Amino acid sequence: RKFRRYKLALEVYEWMNDRGKRFRIFSSDIAIQLDLIAKVHGISTAEDYFLSLTDTLKDKRTYGALLNAYAQAKVRSKAEPLIDEMRNKGYAVRPLPFNVMMTLYMN
Repeated sequence: RKFRRYKLALEVYEWMNDRGKRFRIFSSDIAIQLDLIAKVHGISTAEDYFLSLTDTLKDKRTYGALLNAYAQAKVRSKAEPLIDEMRNKGYAVRPLPFNVMMTLYMN
């Protein structure tokens, strides 16, 4: 991601997912993959990927990645209900999600 080679980075994550027995995938890995999917394939594909995740993998990191993707795509209509859901689940207790929303409102 550092060198903006998002497609290649996504291919590496997909390769790791295909070999789940060798690589233990954490929610932080899923959050990075969600960010890459949004950048390579678009927000709707990232949403589909998020919805396909098990509840155990949906945590503050994955919700935050989806919120950030909405903010980057300037999709306020989907970001606002998501941050409400994050609040209800106790995932929006740190400043970062609110900073993402402020950035969305400013742009």
